[in-house]
Amino acid sequence: FRTMLAGRSPVAHSFTSLKSHIIFSTAGRRRLIREELQPELWAYMVGVARNYDFLLMKVGGVEDHCHLLIETQPSLAVAKAVQVIKANSSRWRKRHVAGFEWQRKYAGFSVSQSMTAKTIAYIANQKEHHRRRTFDEELKELLRLNGVTIGAEGFPD
Repeated sequence: FRTMLAGRSPVAHSFTSLKSHIIFSTAGRRRLIREELQPELWAYMVGVARNYDFLLMKVGGVEDHCHLLIETQPSLAVAKAVQVIKANSSRWRKRHVAGFEWQRKYAGFSVSQSMTAKTIAYIANQKEHHRRRTFDEELKELLRLNGVTIGAEGFPD
């Protein structure tokens, strides 16, 4: 984790760059993230990450799913980072939208330093991107590009 947060110093001789592109949708792919409310939700997610001592470098999405680029410390599993973002943002969102919840699963891909700017641009451009491609098409392509085989059950709603 190249950036020291909350005044902590890195463990001697441990240098990491652990970035992940995370994607998850609303439960049932319900269109519950209205465009005018997205900035507030994204900002809330950034605050959750900060409170849990990891970096949410970019967040974006559309009405039924979101993309995150996170950078974690070696001591924090990606699954835990995703869990705290989803749990806290879902709890907060339910105050504004009855029945709001995220799907249980997520997709996650490692991101090299050389692909960081491209990933940030990709996340920032979700609205335009989804004028041409559905979430299912996008996810299948990202899985293919990252060498992830989808099982017979597919990616659940």
